[in-house]
Amino acid sequence: MKKKRIDLNLEELIGTISEYAFEGTKINQDSKLVSDLRMDSLDTIDLIMKIQEKYKVKLPDEYRISRSTTVKKLYDYIIKKGIYKS
Repeated sequence: MKKKRIDLNLEELIGTISEYAFEGTKINQDSKLVSDLRMDSLDTIDLIMKIQEKYKVKLPDEYRISRSTTVKKLYDYIIKKGIYKS
């Protein structure tokens, strides 16, 4: 795998995350995935897998979404640590 710019914008990520939120939930960059959007551990694992597949990135195996992880923190992590899969 080679390091390449990951083609993802924050709005796209919010759209992907919205699939896991309750209908009508407002999501913004400061929304906490676990406490605000009520994602459970299976949701977070599924989300990471979906992000990796949809945006063709590999995230380090040790990455975990915590109670304090916001949409923006996740986005920044993907852009900083993600490895593009060609």
